[in-house]
Amino acid sequence: MTALILVRPDLSQRLRRISLLRSLQLGLLSLGVFLMPCKACELSSSVSYSDLALLMAAAMWFLEGALRPRSIFMPGFLVLGACLLLSSNSLASVFLHQPDMGWGRLIKLLIASVLLPAIFAWVSPGPLWVRRFLWVFIAGCCLSVIAGIAHARGINIGISRLATDDWGRMAGLGEHPIIFAIFCALAVPMCWVFAFQPRNPLELGAALLAVALLFYGINASGSRAGLGGALLGTLCVLWLSRKALMHKVQSLRLALLAMLVLGAGAAGLTANIDTGKSAIDRFFGTEYSVVADTERRHQQQRALAQFEFSPLFGTSYFWLTEGHNVILQFLACGGVLGLLGYGLILGGYGWTVFSLRQSCRLNAEQHQILTALLASMVALLGVDMFQPVVQERGAYIAPALILAMARWHGEPMGDRR
Repeated sequence: MTALILVRPDLSQRLRRISLLRSLQLGLLSLGVFLMPCKACELSSSVSYSDLALLMAAAMWFLEGALRPRSIFMPGFLVLGACLLLSSNSLASVFLHQPDMGWGRLIKLLIASVLLPAIFAWVSPGPLWVRRFLWVFIAGCCLSVIAGIAHARGINIGISRLATDDWGRMAGLGEHPIIFAIFCALAVPMCWVFAFQPRNPLELGAALLAVALLFYGINASGSRAGLGGALLGTLCVLWLSRKALMHKVQSLRLALLAMLVLGAGAAGLTANIDTGKSAIDRFFGTEYSVVADTERRHQQQRALAQFEFSPLFGTSYFWLTEGHNVILQFLACGGVLGLLGYGLILGGYGWTVFSLRQSCRLNAEQHQILTALLASMVALLGVDMFQPVVQERGAYIAPALILAMARWHGEPMGDRR
């Protein structure tokens, strides 16, 4: 006896619309992640093509929700952290009466560290796409390095905002050498994870090539913070992957050989960078780093004075982008409340990673992805200790993907709505 299943025309049409919206979401998400490192391609000083693509993906997700209802969650640690940050500035505005309380900068911080990762977690189609998004982000960073190399060789690539700074340091598509180096530093741990545990020889070759390009870009940028973050992320990957590497002696030997080859290659490439302007030279101290170090000391003294003046709620987020140490920066801007708020946000992301890594529902590849995300967050923290980028939306790519992994694996993330 044959059973005929008839699909109603309205239901079939709804399914086709959902499939189309999902395809558009994936395309826009991939485009948004790819363009995150490309700050020189912004629409304006506050809106980038990456932001536009991600917002359009979110719009597609809400339209799909109208056709197929689903729950929306907001992790509790993000809500509490945002409330502490807003409370610190509100108290400062009540008691200090300064003309500019920096509300605009605080809102940008909350959009970057809270709203964007949450929206990305809502829109992300599933855990299988997280690995692809990592590769898309790496590709965007490599494109930025290639554009910087082309610009340094005098090749016009048609982007007017592509330039170097006053000292001739490479900026790639990052608009500024520091931003450029920080994006490269975030991508380096992701590449090492794929190099140590590749799916196939092609992925191994792509990961090693990306590492070579990224380290060259960091060195040419002259950013000591970027170099330190990349090295810290690399050490984190080695530590987190030590058991897997020890069980694969051949992979460990290959990884060590790759590091030696890349070190030799980086030394050769460094010869093309002006003496004293590379990150390695500036790391050990040159005339170009003396001025920056003096400015850092002045800003640290000012931050300590601001904290002593208002230790509980700070002196406003007008100074949010003026510091060179994330701890002193938040103590000066938001006092103890501000530092607790931002610490709770980053700590919540870290706790989510550790809770996921303890889950028995993850396979080896998903553990590998979490290793890349955790190491990238460690690199971000290392960078923030010397050159905070708390307002850069693309710097929170790892937290965004962490939330996406947690959502699809059902880990406890706070309040759900």
